[in-house]
Amino acid sequence: MTHQATPTPEAVAALPRLLSADNFRDLAGTGDGYAAAGGRLRRGVLFRSNRLELDADDLATMATFGLTAIHDLRQPNEVARHPNVEIRGARWHHHPVPGIPESEVSSLMTAAQTYQAMLVNYQTFVTDPACRAGFASLLRTIARTDGPQLFHCAAGKDRTGWAAVLLHHIAGVDREVMLEDYLLTDTYAVTSRQATLDSILENLGSERVPAYEPAFSCDSRYLDVAYEAADDSYGGLDGYLTRGLELDDADLEAIRTRFVHSSPASA
Repeated sequence: MTHQATPTPEAVAALPRLLSADNFRDLAGTGDGYAAAGGRLRRGVLFRSNRLELDADDLATMATFGLTAIHDLRQPNEVARHPNVEIRGARWHHHPVPGIPESEVSSLMTAAQTYQAMLVNYQTFVTDPACRAGFASLLRTIARTDGPQLFHCAAGKDRTGWAAVLLHHIAGVDREVMLEDYLLTDTYAVTSRQATLDSILENLGSERVPAYEPAFSCDSRYLDVAYEAADDSYGGLDGYLTRGLELDDADLEAIRTRFVHSSPASA
């Protein structure tokens, strides 16, 4: 079953917004933070975003978050085409995760082909060694780095979305909440998504726009196939984290300790 994003206006208004990085938001959610194992997520600790081509106002806003690390999941050619702005005090870490190969992207002629390519893409987050190496490097570095941190890819949707799922899972967030957070991209990234589709229209023609649309929207089935791959290969996300990504207990516990604060009832 496919879910659609239906965030309330209050939830949308509560999340930090950057016009030049429209999919930027706090991974902890709104208000007191998402419920997690033994408490709630701390806000202001981990942020997710699309690429950081920030204007002066948004750069000034981001400087107030005290970031110590920027984690970039893009491939080297993506970084070269769209370099991040420098954020003072934040060290850049590169954890490249392959997406759909550019040669394959250019051959996608129908929405059905693109949808299938997206399903395969999410499966490879689990099955492909290069993808696992990138996600392992990201999580291990987050665990071993102090201070507020931000991770991102190009659109902040797929590679970033899967990384967000893993961090939420480590923290003990309910899977339905993880899905809702994933789907928020469809609400937040309206401007950047439309700009990409406009570029496709200008450069490839109107008939290619609907063909590519599944690549720029969230779909619960995308996550489902990744979960299924983790179940098949590792017995679930816990096995994927410990055996697939080879994360040790100390790194997993460091993420939980930093990201979760005890609620009064569980303290």
